[in-house]
Order: sequence, then C-alpha cells, then structure tokens
Amino acid sequence: MTSFTLSVDDVRLGTGWGHHRIRTILTTPYCLPFEKADAGPTGGAKKRLFRLDDILVRCRHKPSFTEQSEQNLIRADQQKRFKKEQI
Repeated sequence: MTSFTLSVDDVRLGTGWGHHRIRTILTTPYCLPFEKADAGPTGGAKKRLFRLDDILVRCRHKPSFTEQSEQNLIRADQQKRFKKEQI
C-alpha cells in the first residue's frame, strides 16, 4: 500500500463526497504526499495520485465515511495496481 494509485476522482467516486470536500481533506492541515501520473499521448494535465493508507487515515474520522466507502477505495486501489502490473 505504499504506491501512489488513487486520484482525486477515485476518492470522490468511492466516498460519494464532492470535489471541494475531497480537496479539503487532502490538503488540510497539510497536503498529503502525491506523485503526478504520466501524461497521455496528447499531453495535458497530469493527475495527482495519492496513497490509499494516507487517504484512509484522513477519511476515517469523518462521520459520513462508511465501511462501504472504505471498501470502494480499497477496490479502486486494487484495480489500479492490477492495471500497473499488466503494463
């Protein structure tokens, strides 16, 4: 669980929270460590990728974070890892 796999969109879809709430969680009280994803063939913006462990620590203290949300994040992390292994 030390690789950077989850983007802001993955966290948003996994928890059902809005973009601004996710951004606040990831940057307050300090920004979580992240890596930039590789740019696609046409370039463009690179996504910030976060570690699952860091995200879970920040989200677990929120009252609306449920067991289902945690399972969704773990599943998304596993899918991303599987894709990396395929490449």
